[in-house]
Amino acid sequence: MTRFQKRFFLSLVGLVLLTFVGWFFSAYPRGLFAAYADRVAGHDEIKVFGYPPPEIGEYSRLLRERYGVKMNVVAGCVVTQDLEWYVDGYNSVSEPRIREKFGKDIFEECWNEAKQAIPKKPVDR
Repeated sequence: MTRFQKRFFLSLVGLVLLTFVGWFFSAYPRGLFAAYADRVAGHDEIKVFGYPPPEIGEYSRLLRERYGVKMNVVAGCVVTQDLEWYVDGYNSVSEPRIREKFGKDIFEECWNEAKQAIPKKPVDR
């Protein structure tokens, strides 16, 4: 391998590593950008992850049917750090904008109603 080929190869490896690290740490700004793009397109959405509580189906239905807000489940119980940052960035733009659009906290309203709609299971002793 010539000197030029070695430098080229090392530069290429460095560029790939830098791109990977940059992509990982840019998750929050990418989420912000995606939310602003959805805002321009008139698309109302929040992103969620984690183990779903029993009320989540009713909560999602209420948001969608009453307000046209889509709840996008992006991951279950196993969530990578960059996905968490991406969702945080996205929701930091979309949630306040949606609250402002409707003039109230529709998320709190729908969540409370969903909790009341789901029957509580008795505790076995």
